[in-house]
Amino acid sequence: MMTRPETHRYRLHGLPIIVDASDSSLAERVAFLLHLLRAEPAPADPLPPALSFRVRREPEVIPDEAEPIDTHERGATLLQAGGRLYLRHGMEGAQIDPAGGQAMLWCTDDNPGLLFDLLSLSLVALLSPRGHFLLHAACLAHETGGIVISARSHSGKSSLALGLVQAGWGYLSDDMVLLSLSGEDIEARGLSRDFRLDDDAVPHFPALFSELPAPVLDKHHLDMGTLFPGQYTPVCRPRVFIVPEIADVAVSTITPISPGKVLLHLLSQTSFITRDKAVASRQMDVLRMLAISVTAYRLRAGRDLYHNPELAGAFLAPLMAT
Repeated sequence: MMTRPETHRYRLHGLPIIVDASDSSLAERVAFLLHLLRAEPAPADPLPPALSFRVRREPEVIPDEAEPIDTHERGATLLQAGGRLYLRHGMEGAQIDPAGGQAMLWCTDDNPGLLFDLLSLSLVALLSPRGHFLLHAACLAHETGGIVISARSHSGKSSLALGLVQAGWGYLSDDMVLLSLSGEDIEARGLSRDFRLDDDAVPHFPALFSELPAPVLDKHHLDMGTLFPGQYTPVCRPRVFIVPEIADVAVSTITPISPGKVLLHLLSQTSFITRDKAVASRQMDVLRMLAISVTAYRLRAGRDLYHNPELAGAFLAPLMAT
């Protein structure tokens, strides 16, 4: 049975978004995924949309002349032809007009992970020309500012962030952060609503997992708004930067790292979803400013923090006072 197209409006950190889905099932799936990305329904929004998404089941043709730019870690290939970007993920894909703020997605598969990859990557590509750049990191807020925790997957980033939240810190995100320039300062905003933990991290938080929730998009999701009401922080200015790694030692240690090493790390944990030289230059400026404006440390998280994440607050709070 065919269903009618649906159009819905959202707001993401103040940006109006409109979604035109070809049927109600797709509209429902997109609504769920946008919710995970912290977009809020805004049905009566009077402002014209800054970003526009069309979502269809019928596949579109990616031009033969489209040049591969990059391959995402989850398998999507980014291509470019003319002023447009394209995503190819098996039979699924997207056509993106970054300057115009428009994306068209096609997804015939009911796997929510495929649609999430297309939607989130398209969103990042549309946000970059508008001055918001993605960093693979957690971000928390303390009394005097923000702390950014950035590392490759399976480095204990989410567990450390959750330990800080349990200690009363505010939270923005445990995995995806948007960086932007505000005057002479860098501002950070979260791009994910839930905290997501792997199977091996769950046993370290018994009070939060009386019942193990079913995995969503391959990880166990924690509804942070319900578990920690009032601790969500929409925006902060980072002051401390942490690069964590799990170490097989009894006691955790922390050592300073230079702005140059911070910048190299930032480059490894961001995505340049653009061939626009002006946008890429602006993104580099934001990363450089972040690297020189924070006090940065490498954290070797030993068994004390790994098995007792609630100690993270006492361990890291003194860094915010320096």
